[in-house]
Amino acid sequence: MGVDLASLSHAATQRMRRVSNVSKIIATIDKRAVLVRAPFFALLWWIMTGGDVASWLVGAPIVLVATLTSASMLSSSSWSLKGVFSFAAFFVWQSLRGGTDVALRAIDPRLPISPEVIEFPLRVPPGLLRVILANSACLLPGTLSVDLEGEVLKVHVLDGDSNPMAELKNLEWRVIQMGGASLRLQVDSDR
Repeated sequence: MGVDLASLSHAATQRMRRVSNVSKIIATIDKRAVLVRAPFFALLWWIMTGGDVASWLVGAPIVLVATLTSASMLSSSSWSLKGVFSFAAFFVWQSLRGGTDVALRAIDPRLPISPEVIEFPLRVPPGLLRVILANSACLLPGTLSVDLEGEVLKVHVLDGDSNPMAELKNLEWRVIQMGGASLRLQVDSDR
């Protein structure tokens, strides 16, 4: 029974590439973020398990994976603490406003309903911030995100005459401030 050296060589090359990719990911991880997040995830695990020492057999690897995943996906240096707190307050206020608006429209048939789907051109960079924007757009009174496609967010609005574009621009600006992202220049002259 012979050994296929070409297959062994190919397998070894693939394994080295995977190790190299993991090394690149680890090199990009913010070490300070790991030092801050590891105790947080460990405390969270300890609380969830009621302090059961035996649970750390499973908990230690979970805390490690959660810490490394969090640190590699969310760079702590790019987020603005002031922007996060400002967005949190805005989030709560818009939740109340949006819920009240929809409830009033359901109760009072005299309130205007002019449904339409609008296309909002995005300036927020692709990635997590764009997803936060799309999901948060549902908080604005009478809105629901329909599709996030390329550089456009499609939003269903209950009242197209209520100036939803201004509300979406305000939301986008708050998301950008929270994430510390810089605005990308658009060819749009109206922005």
